[in-house]
Amino acid sequence: MAFTTPSTWVAGAILTAAQLNQQLRDNMIATPRGVLGKQILTTAFGTSATHTTMQDTGQTLSITYEANRILRVTVQAHYYPNGGQQSINMEIAWGATPTVVGRSFMDTVALSSTSAQTSTCVMYVSPGATAGTATFKTRIGAASANTQVTQFADATLPRFFIVEDIGVA
Repeated sequence: MAFTTPSTWVAGAILTAAQLNQQLRDNMIATPRGVLGKQILTTAFGTSATHTTMQDTGQTLSITYEANRILRVTVQAHYYPNGGQQSINMEIAWGATPTVVGRSFMDTVALSSTSAQTSTCVMYVSPGATAGTATFKTRIGAASANTQVTQFADATLPRFFIVEDIGVA
């Protein structure tokens, strides 16, 4: 259902149910709902052995969504391989199992082992025809060497996680 540009009404016009449904109800359904949930963390996360295993970073967000909606999941964190120069894998997953809905790979050429680098992963997820509740989380792991990798954060460079409803599927 697409948004319809509202009509300009004149004094004395008699509105029909069809006009009101199209101009009010349908446009309200098509309008994005905005932010459904957000998490901002000022604490860092570093992997523990085995570092090549994907590990939960503590970025976890539970949201409730309506049927037939498109969700945009945005994650931003500052990554670095403090255990030695290597690539980092990052995942966004949801559900209890969890199911991976997106991946990001940060190559060693883009990373510094002495300072945090910024990487943003933006993903679109369509939850399907039914309404529900979902828990999203992020996970990181070393891509090859079994040494620590970190999502850096502090008061000036927080990690954030946002889920938005951006419209009708």
